[in-house]
Parts: sequence; C-alpha cells; structure tokens
Amino acid sequence: FVSILRQQQEPEGEQARLVMRIDRSLTAAEELLTALLDISKLDSGMYQPEPVLIAVPELFEQLRRRFKPLAANKNLELRVHAGAYRIFSDRNLLYRIIQNFLANAIRYTEKGGVLLGCQVRGDTLKISVWDTGVGIAKSEETAIFQEFHRLDYAQRLDDKGLGLGLAICERISRMLGHRMSLRSREGQGSCFSVEVPLAVRRELDEKALPQPGIGETSRLENLSVLCVDNERDILDGMEMLLARWGCNVMLAEDLQQAVEQIRDHGKPGLTLMDYHLSDQSNGLDVMEHLQKLVGETLPAIVITADRSPELEELVREHGLGLLRKPIKPAALRALMTNTLKNL
Repeated sequence: FVSILRQQQEPEGEQARLVMRIDRSLTAAEELLTALLDISKLDSGMYQPEPVLIAVPELFEQLRRRFKPLAANKNLELRVHAGAYRIFSDRNLLYRIIQNFLANAIRYTEKGGVLLGCQVRGDTLKISVWDTGVGIAKSEETAIFQEFHRLDYAQRLDDKGLGLGLAICERISRMLGHRMSLRSREGQGSCFSVEVPLAVRRELDEKALPQPGIGETSRLENLSVLCVDNERDILDGMEMLLARWGCNVMLAEDLQQAVEQIRDHGKPGLTLMDYHLSDQSNGLDVMEHLQKLVGETLPAIVITADRSPELEELVREHGLGLLRKPIKPAALRALMTNTLKNL
C-alpha cells in the first residue's frame, strides 16, 4: 500500500515526504526483523548450507554490477579483480558475506576507492575487500562482530545501519567452515577477508555451475492473474498494484471463489496463491484442485510468511514459485516475469 501511495504522490510536497518517511520506517523495521530472524536461525542450526561449485568471475561480476552505482554516487572507484578460479561453498550465503563487506566499505569510505579481489592460499581462495576509508581502531576489531555494535564514526554520520551485518557474517562463515579475518589501520582503511575452499579437479563439472541469469523482460501487459488470499485488504492492494502493470486481475478469497472466477473468465495466465487460507486448506491443495478443474498445469507463485525449509521444499516439489511476505513490488514483478519465461 505504501508503494502505491508513493506512485500516486507528486515528487514534492509534505504528503510525499511523509509517505517516504513511512516507507523508510517500514523498511527499517523489516530489515531489523529479518536480521534478528537470521541470527536466531544461525544460532539454532536451522540453516542447512547447500555447497555448489561457484565460478568466481561470474560471482564477482554480479557483485560489481550491484555495487558500482553505489560507489559512483559517492565518487569512489570500485575495482574488481577476479581470477579464473572455481570454489566450493553455499552461493547465497557466501554472496551475503561479500556483499556486506562491500556495502560497509562504500558506506565508510569518503574518498579513494574499494577493491574486490582474491588470492590463492594453499587449498583455499582468500576473497578480500579493501577500502581507503576511516579504518577501525585496534580496540574495536573484535567488538564490531558483536550484535548492535556500531562505530563512533557511523553514529556521527547518522548512519541508519543496525549493527547486525558483521555479526551475521561471522555466524555464516563459522557455519560454512570459512575463516574470516580483518586487517585495518585507523584513518587509512580496512581489509575484510573470507577464505573459501578451492574446487578440486574431480569436482570441476561444468554442469554443476550455476548459469548466469537472463535479463528481465516485461510480459505482464494484458496478463490474466488470479489472486487468492483470505484477507480482502491484501486482495485490494494486489489488484491496484497489478492493474498498474497492465494485468487483468481476478480476485478470490477461497477455493470456491477461485473456481467461479475460472469458470466465468477462463484459466489464468498466472496465479498468486496465499499459502495459509482461512478454511483450513492451504494454497498447494487449492492449486491441485484448480489444475484438476482445467485439466492442465497452471503456473503459480505461492506467497507466504512461513520461512521453513520444509515448506520451501514442498513448494519446489509442486513446481511452483515461492515469494515470502512482506512482498516487495519489485521482487514480485521479477518473479512473475521469470516464471512466465520458464513456461
């Protein structure tokens, strides 16, 4: 709803500024809850790493594309040096560590630049992020990995960080068995590193390497979308959002209404299905019923606040997409487009 309000406001004006502040507050609250949930899961051992072969040039290129605009906004030079190495780790978790290093380096560097590079150390690859920023005092080098610890410099900048990023990185690296290290000189800069196992020769199966993503193309214009959710407010918000993208929207609060919509308007091009519905049924059961009704597979995305790996695996077995609440419009649009491309 805030996203829709922002689109309706003029760029200037008191209402636009209020909506922007509400948006920032909600984002900060979401980031805090997500970070605390991640720490809880890491401490309880709920995360199960999924190591795969990773091509370092592709990983570094993905990071370069993401952080180059942020560096340019501060007139900083971002340099990336990647060797033709293959490493073995959980791609998403490793990406999270390195992206935190880069985000901090750019945030706390006022002039000069940031370098992402790597060096072979025996049977590991040491991935490092160097910066020419404020540096970290020797007395702070241990404390910065503790929850909610923020440097005095960050507080003087009125930085809105939570002080949880490095605490999460430390837990992730420990879970993965990767050694994380820090070298810094106050007033001269810092270097954060993580050491990752190199892939041995027998593991170099190119089929196991993730393929680079294809650029998103819009296919949502005139798309028929069935939204199923037991909360009417959610349906109203989805209808407004999807209509702005040119979709033809059908709304249903339960299985019966979903069946009626399909009988009246034909099968949908895509279904957005809430997982927890009020009549004790769940979104996967409803999807199975709808597919039997039309006699074919219907592309769908399951939307839920449930973050359990069991549900994720169940959704994957059904061949459906998964999006977790709270929903970000950009993430929803990207997943819808990607789902349609894979048909």
